[in-house]
Amino acid sequence: MSAIWYRCFKQFNVSVRGIVTLKYSTSCHQQNSKSKISFCHQPSMHFRPGFSSIFEPNLRFTANHSIIDIGFPQIRKINEIIDNPKNSNVHIIEPPQISQSIEDKIPEKSLDLPAIGVHIEKQAVRLIVIRRRKMKKHKRRKMRKRLTYVLRKIKGKRELNREKAFHEELLVQIRAAEKFDAKEYVASRLEILDKERVPLKWQGVILPEEMIRKLIKEKREKEEQKRNKPRLTL
Repeated sequence: MSAIWYRCFKQFNVSVRGIVTLKYSTSCHQQNSKSKISFCHQPSMHFRPGFSSIFEPNLRFTANHSIIDIGFPQIRKINEIIDNPKNSNVHIIEPPQISQSIEDKIPEKSLDLPAIGVHIEKQAVRLIVIRRRKMKKHKRRKMRKRLTYVLRKIKGKRELNREKAFHEELLVQIRAAEKFDAKEYVASRLEILDKERVPLKWQGVILPEEMIRKLIKEKREKEEQKRNKPRLTL
């Protein structure tokens, strides 16, 4: 039955408006739906029994070929193929003329090959110095690794000698503190304070010490006489 329907609809152009709906149908349902036409695909395509595609068709006849339009977007038209294309731009652009003279550049200096049998001495003083410095550093590190415990012993002796010298200084200070006498110290300080200081100049004139003492004594006597003037009492 499906093959008969396929041959009939091969000459029609079916356009479906709306969305394609897939439904299960029975023989009773196909008899009741008069306005709808159900058909199956080619016999080569295997579907479950009772499964069919239900469409609401809009039919139109075509004589040349058969197209089934099921609502998919149309592919854009391909432009016409031109067998003999023609160029409308006839104007020819000539390339610019380059006036540049190409000359072979000959080097001014000539390169000569080294003479046979001549030995050129290579001097690398700086590299030798750097190499020696690196070697010294390597040897120093190796020696320190070898003499680790010896160097620790020397360092311990130095710290011990430093500690002994510090203790000796402390003992000297302790002995000086034990000999200190407070009374003698205070007497010496008071003697310095009680000592009379004689100026070297008198009224801007340098004079001997005895004369300055005499002048100071006379000045004090005059001040005492002014203070102790005889006063009349009633």
